[in-house]
Amino acid sequence: MPPTARLLAWTVALALPVIALAVGLTHDHADYLKQWLMAAEGIDPWITALGGRELAAPNAYGPLHLLLAPLAAWHPLLPKSVFALCAVLAFALLLAEAGRPDARRVLYLALLFPLAPLVVIAVLIYGINDIVPALLTMVACSSFARNRRTTAGILLAFAGLYKFYPLLFAGFLTSRGDGRLDLRVPLVAAAVFAVGMAAAYAVWGESLLTPLRFGSDRPPKMLSILRLFYQFEPLKTSGWMEFLLAKNSLFVLATAVLVALHGWLARLDWEVTLLIGILAVFAVYKVGHAQFYVTWIGVQAWIIARSPDTTPGRVARGFLPLAAILSLYELLYFASGFTHDGHLGGPWYPLRWGGSVPFLLTLGWCVWQTREQLFRPWRRPSGLRL
Repeated sequence: MPPTARLLAWTVALALPVIALAVGLTHDHADYLKQWLMAAEGIDPWITALGGRELAAPNAYGPLHLLLAPLAAWHPLLPKSVFALCAVLAFALLLAEAGRPDARRVLYLALLFPLAPLVVIAVLIYGINDIVPALLTMVACSSFARNRRTTAGILLAFAGLYKFYPLLFAGFLTSRGDGRLDLRVPLVAAAVFAVGMAAAYAVWGESLLTPLRFGSDRPPKMLSILRLFYQFEPLKTSGWMEFLLAKNSLFVLATAVLVALHGWLARLDWEVTLLIGILAVFAVYKVGHAQFYVTWIGVQAWIIARSPDTTPGRVARGFLPLAAILSLYELLYFASGFTHDGHLGGPWYPLRWGGSVPFLLTLGWCVWQTREQLFRPWRRPSGLRL
């Protein structure tokens, strides 16, 4: 790497933890701290009430989330330092995949991921934990690209044990575009995840399942199209709305299966299947928080860093307007916190229930722009690989 590029890379890498530590404890990270301290004191980490009072923010994460409890007990900012380190490692991975980038490309890659406003605000300022599954998913991509399929499955299982949704991503790594169905990654991921959950269940019992129940009971939010409909009383109380919300997890699972099936039979590049699959899962999920997409833009940046001039690279670049919309939404969410009590209140409130409109319009436009790469005819399967 040229000296100027190396200096720029080090500057970006050092700036990430500085920003995180300078801001201190805010937003969801303050709630994480309470959860970690409870776990460090031996209290059931998934209880929903303490001392007769309902907890404002119960633990909605997997057992690996609790690994940071000892660090939190030692110093409250240590877990946030770990999140900042994950952002640094993700940036280093992008640079490694890019080979020997010059200063201009280093800056470009930095703006794609660690310095994207969505990442800076969600991870470095708010200290939200989606950076952990994002990093694990990006490393799983690198492993799968080098045919280390078992490693990729283990990494996605670990990501799922931290925050459950990445387990679905294993299904998108079932084909390399040659028509053969490759089940190694999903089988390994499912096995490791099951062992991890069984071990956690042996320690904490049925309370381990509280996050799954909590997720199914949550109302629609933010960038979910269901949040737009939920705003209007006749629709909010309709039977079909209740059905869509109650069965949302089934719709998410069905979406993941359909994208994986399409990627296999249409013989898409696995990077394209993964990129579109992650995006589809989050777009269908009823809790449309922008920070979920930290993983998606991390994978997008990884594809662009590794193969900018291939079909996956062109598809990933075709979805950059959507990444920009996500960062813009997070910027507006952040700015609204300075003008009203809470975020997206007062005159900002339409963004809370109508943010899905520009998001989905941009998503549709990006899909249309890349339609020739995404919508190929299905072909006869050519075998099975384990």
